[in-house]
Amino acid sequence: MRTGLPKAPLQGAILAELLKGESCPSCGQPHDFCFAGAGPLCMDAWYAFTCPETGEVAFLQPLTGAATVPQPPPGTVTLTAADAP
Repeated sequence: MRTGLPKAPLQGAILAELLKGESCPSCGQPHDFCFAGAGPLCMDAWYAFTCPETGEVAFLQPLTGAATVPQPPPGTVTLTAADAP
């Protein structure tokens, strides 16, 4: 048995989804958001995040499709699945 070798990611696995330039409902400025939860982002679902400008918890529904990326880029705002506000 070999140990210490990195495991290859599963073929077709989504590691993170990136929304670029979505308008923030808290501060009104565009932010880049990243979701690394189970499954893809859904346009009819709600996601929570903390605005980096105001420090307030806010909610959004994606208005555009997300790009799949291998990992969350530095400086992106983390989204988590949430119930409707």
